[in-house]
Amino acid sequence: MKAKNVGGKQRLMRAGMALGLLALARRANRSNHRRIAQLASMGAASFAFNTVTGYCMVNGLIGKDTTAGRKPMPPSDQAPTVPETRP
Repeated sequence: MKAKNVGGKQRLMRAGMALGLLALARRANRSNHRRIAQLASMGAASFAFNTVTGYCMVNGLIGKDTTAGRKPMPPSDQAPTVPETRP
């Protein structure tokens, strides 16, 4: 399992955004704007996933960590560096 990289305030914000996008999707679906409803539903699902798991793939890719007291994660495409030891 991936380490959490989304902190408490951001999780609350993302939960609110998920609910807002879900409301938009429902309203768009009732107005026969299917494409908008589909896009809003996908966005809501993404934010709901971030809220529940505490992990954001974009934050992981750029090395951003908003949890309190943790060091920033290295970007996924780079291996962590090991300090050089000299005899």
